[in-house]
Amino acid sequence: MFARRTRLLGTSWTTSTIRSLETTTGRQYALYVHGNGDTTGAIRGVETIATGLKWKRLREPLSIVGAVDAAVREACWELGATTAASLMPDS
Repeated sequence: MFARRTRLLGTSWTTSTIRSLETTTGRQYALYVHGNGDTTGAIRGVETIATGLKWKRLREPLSIVGAVDAAVREACWELGATTAASLMPDS
């Protein structure tokens, strides 16, 4: 009995989750990844998920390896500004 209830709850949860995720189809996303050595795997993982969700990449991922300096902060600011501008309604 418990297994059957769990299975039913799982199916219900899965169905509602899928419906919720389907409402995000076509959304844009931007990505910033910081790593000490390599960011390739992290970027690939996020892009795989985004592809499955049918999201559109707004621009190339910002990949930072190593220390964060003024140039990195500027690049992050640009990424944030571009993302924010994409959310503005067209005039």
